[in-house]
Amino acid sequence: MVAAGRMAVTAIAQSEGPRLSRFLRDGRIDSFERLQMRLAFVGLLVGVACTVGALLVGERVLAILYSPEYAKDYSLLAWLFAANSIWNSCERSGLTQVLKDSGAVMVSDTCPNITIFNEVIASRNLKSGAVDSAKLAHYLPSWGLNMHYGTTADCIEAAVTGKWKT
Repeated sequence: MVAAGRMAVTAIAQSEGPRLSRFLRDGRIDSFERLQMRLAFVGLLVGVACTVGALLVGERVLAILYSPEYAKDYSLLAWLFAANSIWNSCERSGLTQVLKDSGAVMVSDTCPNITIFNEVIASRNLKSGAVDSAKLAHYLPSWGLNMHYGTTADCIEAAVTGKWKT
């Protein structure tokens, strides 16, 4: 269901690709940026609509598609839609590129084991890391990292101070 929402937003954005290209080719940067922001806003609206929809009817839909047991966690579907909406809006507005340019590693919608983590670890000669994900804490040591597992706040503090509190 989340993938369907992302596909809709991507289809809308891709349909505007030729126009965005023309704006860049013709040096119409203001028009390019306005359209990019409009696309980001449309993506955000779709995400908000899907999030609200998941909260209102998600339990019933999940019960029909999967099972009543599965449907008990319908609020997770709303969180997934919200996270996807934020991610898409950041991508379309250029914010993720700003974060990447500052050294952040951005990962979405995939298992970290098949992402760029291995390249990042090697290229930055990393020896340790701090994560708030039990899955990452389990897998990343296989790449030679000394891992620290804690809350998001613990990880942020470690990133800022350069030290893991014991």
